Amino acid sequence: MFVTMNDRGLRLSPIDLLKGQILSRIVNDTETADCHEKWTNIFSRLKEYDPEEDSLFVRTLFRSKWASTTRGKSRGSEPGDFDIIGDAYHRWFDDNLKDLGLEVADDFADFVRVDIHNFAKVYMFIKDAEENLTPGFESVYFNAIRRFGPQSMIFLSAIDKNDSTKVWKNKIYILSKLLDLILTSRVIEGKRNTYDNIKELAFSITKDVRNMNEGQLREYAAREWKIYYPTIDKLPDLEYSYSDRSDLLFVLARIACFLEEGYNQDGKSDFNAYWARDKGVKTYDIEHILPKPFGASPAHSTNPFNDEVEYGLLRNKIGALVLLPRSRNRSLQDKPYGEKLGAYRTENILTQSLTANFYENNPRIRVLMTDFDEIKLSAYEEFGKVELSERGDLYTNIARRVWAAPETVASK
Repeated sequence: MFVTMNDRGLRLSPIDLLKGQILSRIVNDTETADCHEKWTNIFSRLKEYDPEEDSLFVRTLFRSKWASTTRGKSRGSEPGDFDIIGDAYHRWFDDNLKDLGLEVADDFADFVRVDIHNFAKVYMFIKDAEENLTPGFESVYFNAIRRFGPQSMIFLSAIDKNDSTKVWKNKIYILSKLLDLILTSRVIEGKRNTYDNIKELAFSITKDVRNMNEGQLREYAAREWKIYYPTIDKLPDLEYSYSDRSDLLFVLARIACFLEEGYNQDGKSDFNAYWARDKGVKTYDIEHILPKPFGASPAHSTNPFNDEVEYGLLRNKIGALVLLPRSRNRSLQDKPYGEKLGAYRTENILTQSLTANFYENNPRIRVLMTDFDEIKLSAYEEFGKVELSERGDLYTNIARRVWAAPETVASK
């Protein structure tokens, strides 16, 4: 009872219990006071992100560095480290002191001053990068908006408490890019990236990369890239009907942003402009290039679909999709392709690139296609099966660039 209650008789939280377990084992009063001050400072900063962020950090740290087991799939299976840490990390800590290398008073003092301090600094960097697009760490943000919560656990697993800032940032960069590719490859394969579907894979990666040095991590990432990167070639088969619409919007937004960056377009939209869902009529929707009614487009006469079933299937492929502001998308409704071109001419690069005006007296587009010779942009007066296939190939070639391995990994 005295362990779990404070001097006012109020039940202590798990984070308070953990603090008590650590500080009570530091016998020197001066060191105890110093560690208490450092602890309070660190965890106060964490709570500025969220009232529960202090506990989230501890769970993430313990899982990343020391958890080795999870609950089995059989009914009634015993919980593993991963599960116990989630339910009662303070009890798990007390039961696993030896595995954490904590035996004498100095070990506990160093745990606060070095382990907690250094990993919390990294964790807060990750939190900032998850909330705001940070140059060089865009993939951390991209993974976060896809609700991939385990990425902090994976990053911390690979980082050593004594890593320099340059080293731990390089590790985050490599892993965030790899995770971005893995999540995208799963989308293309029709797999969902919900927590339950991705938990085992995330924990497996966590154990794979645990305590790797930078060279080992680059070699690991190079091997994994060879596994997941070929899936990009299947992008033309990604469909509006069977994919999560937010996943499809994400892929199209990344492709559009790559084109705009390469083209250096005036007034270009950043990723959040495409992705944000709270901008009312300015929110972007996925636009079908082909109208819904079979036979409504003049393209059918010269580039015919076999039948209504084939038409319905192909119009949902990613090659027949672009992005438009919600108001514009709904105003076009099911107009034939030829009647949409006037509206497409004034919108983003995905739609503009379908129109002839985009290529007139436009040296920048020639520069873009010279720099990236596999990216073949074309205007289309009509849009049928051939054009749809060409757009699917275009998107695939861009995706190969977007999710390509960093040079330092690809060279391994």
